[in-house]
Amino acid sequence: MSESIVPLHNLLAFAAHFAAAGACFAAFLWAYIRFTPWDDLDLIRKGDTAAAVSLAGAMIGFAIPVAIVVASSHEVLETAAWSAIALAVQMAVYCAVRLAMRNLAAQIVGGNAAEGVFLGAISVAVGILEAGCLWG
Repeated sequence: MSESIVPLHNLLAFAAHFAAAGACFAAFLWAYIRFTPWDDLDLIRKGDTAAAVSLAGAMIGFAIPVAIVVASSHEVLETAAWSAIALAVQMAVYCAVRLAMRNLAAQIVGGNAAEGVFLGAISVAVGILEAGCLWG
């Protein structure tokens, strides 16, 4: 009797977690794009590096803690709950940067890559810190 390289229950668990994490990521992306006052996707299509880098940073900053939860909890509902918290944290990061940099929206729309990089980097850094807090 030969054994499967990947046991079926592992494949099903992977599929469930990947689907849950993917759905959470899609929900995050939808919410974040609507939360910012600029049209991220339209600006990216037009070649706006600031919008691309800021959105990329937010996506990575969200994905890192979600990946840690998937790896450590093995519970789909826990993944969804912590994903909602990671979404809220990324929204708070955006709000904090927007308060600190009053004309952030105009700078992003204007293609100021420095401000986009700054927002993206803070989003990733906070995501890493959040993931570290979840590692336990």
